Amino acid sequence: MVHWGVEDWNRPADDFWPPNTRDTGGDGPVETPLDNGTYFSARFPDSDACPQRFVAVLRDAESKWDNNGGANYAAHLRPPGMTSIIPGIITREAKDTAWGLMPRFMLINESLDALVAAGADGAGFLLSWVRLSTNRQLDWYRGYNYQSKDMDHLQKTVADRMALLARTHEDPAVRRTVRAAAALLPRGGGDAEAIRMGILHIMRDNGIKEGHRPGIDEKFLEQWHQKLHQNSNKDDIAIGEAYLAFLRSEGNFDEFKRVLWEVGGLAWEDLAKFSQPIVNGPMYLPHLYDAFKGYLWVIKRCHAGADFDVCLDAAEGRIWDDDLKWQLRDLQKNKGEWWAPGKVRAGGGPPSPLPARNPTPPPCAAGEPPGA
Repeated sequence: MVHWGVEDWNRPADDFWPPNTRDTGGDGPVETPLDNGTYFSARFPDSDACPQRFVAVLRDAESKWDNNGGANYAAHLRPPGMTSIIPGIITREAKDTAWGLMPRFMLINESLDALVAAGADGAGFLLSWVRLSTNRQLDWYRGYNYQSKDMDHLQKTVADRMALLARTHEDPAVRRTVRAAAALLPRGGGDAEAIRMGILHIMRDNGIKEGHRPGIDEKFLEQWHQKLHQNSNKDDIAIGEAYLAFLRSEGNFDEFKRVLWEVGGLAWEDLAKFSQPIVNGPMYLPHLYDAFKGYLWVIKRCHAGADFDVCLDAAEGRIWDDDLKWQLRDLQKNKGEWWAPGKVRAGGGPPSPLPARNPTPPPCAAGEPPGA
């Protein structure tokens, strides 16, 4: 069964209804059974009477719904004007009382088709929107909680859809702009359930108090654990790196604050502003170092889309050139050395330069076919 409407789930005009369509009541969507269980067709006029947008979800005989990963199934019948897209986004960003990264990614996922259908202007708005979020000019925490597995799935959905558009959209300007926006996103697709359970296992295995379970009363870890359960995002990478630096420095809290700022652009006071605030500093428990070093990798797999280690790990098995593979692994091993940035930018520095390569054409080369 196709549960469908036009524009923002409005009731379509009767003239647009396929055979056997039935009303669901009010001014909302209608329902049409699939022909032979596999096919749906609706006709719209080639005129101003044509809606801008068709939107649908699917329901099977057991009343299970398929909403396309939360994005709904949508088709833009006429290119939308920017004035029909942007005001709703700005209203949500400014006025929703429960807001943050998760609902923003949901809205990006929902708005993506409309924005790219609007052409280069829509893609430009998308890039600005994502960049403002990445640079913390838009709220990350405004009373909205979620599970890490839901955030991980949503991040992967949005990143995959943007990657597809960056490869296949017919407009080179849109491809270039969407590619720039995608570079700012976490990749998702890690083991998000391990984020939720990993912190619990570390605390329980090492005698750290958790809830009513007795143990060492380490309030920093308990508060971070609450954030990881309800607001996990890439801030947790900065917190994890800062905590490891604190343990390496034999409990130097200045090291914690330095790394927190350098990795995540966060001041210690910012942690108290989270929806699940962190207000207590860490205890020096050096035996936790190895456990949290491994746990940080779990967090990065989910939230560090642009991190070199994560990207190289994701590409494992797809790099066929042994020399290039060695060069990349050597750079990974020595990325903290003074010469590493120059090796990436200019191809210089010990032990040998990265070979000059151009495996893919530029995203906006004149005259290139769609999908190049």
